[in-house]
Amino acid sequence: MRIEFDMFRSETMGSFESLAEFRDIIEAQMQEVKQLDRSRIISEFKASDPDDRDEVGMVLAERDAELEVLDRKFAVTYPRLCRYSFLTMLFMHVEANLKAVCDEIAKRKKLRYHVSEFRGAVLERAKTFLIKEASLPPLPSATWEALSNLQKLRDCIVHAGGRVANSRDKADIERLTEQNLGLGITPPTFPDLPEDYPCIEDNEVGLLQIEPGFCIAIVNSVKSLFKEIFDRSGCFGPDHVVRVD
Repeated sequence: MRIEFDMFRSETMGSFESLAEFRDIIEAQMQEVKQLDRSRIISEFKASDPDDRDEVGMVLAERDAELEVLDRKFAVTYPRLCRYSFLTMLFMHVEANLKAVCDEIAKRKKLRYHVSEFRGAVLERAKTFLIKEASLPPLPSATWEALSNLQKLRDCIVHAGGRVANSRDKADIERLTEQNLGLGITPPTFPDLPEDYPCIEDNEVGLLQIEPGFCIAIVNSVKSLFKEIFDRSGCFGPDHVVRVD
């Protein structure tokens, strides 16, 4: 019995799974931390136990104000920062792994040119290398378009702080927010938001809004792209263990 297993392919695909799992853990923990912080605030104010009725009112008002600030952070600020960080990390991961995969293809196929010898940004260099040098059949345009959209969103986050109006890809991002992908611009316009969703502060207007569904979908698009590259290149084994008698 022998085992067919391509470690390079497995590690590359597994790295995207790990990144997605990390995001899921952070998203889930935010709700747990929120409940812990709410309980802590309530307990601290209960411990003060003032005797004067006016003092009680002031204490309760102060407690409610702290709880409101806490709810806003966990409903708006922290999810935004979490998803901004995730998309930024994901794009960095795509760039690094795309280059690594192209280099591995060049090595395994003993090709004359490497991806670094082509011009353009990483995505364009990889696309040119895979078609012209590695002779892969062209990948579906929608697959590359998903990565291009990811890059535009990442650039908006990194170079414009998520403020869509200041992004060089403003028009493209606005179009994406109209396609029911889980993207929006604050104030949010998602139809399933709860009625008690915190009001948006003036300094938050115009920011890129990202819902969990988009994060899940973009990771699936990335994994699909890399799977297609591995399958079409003809020089990688399976991405899972196959036992052959």
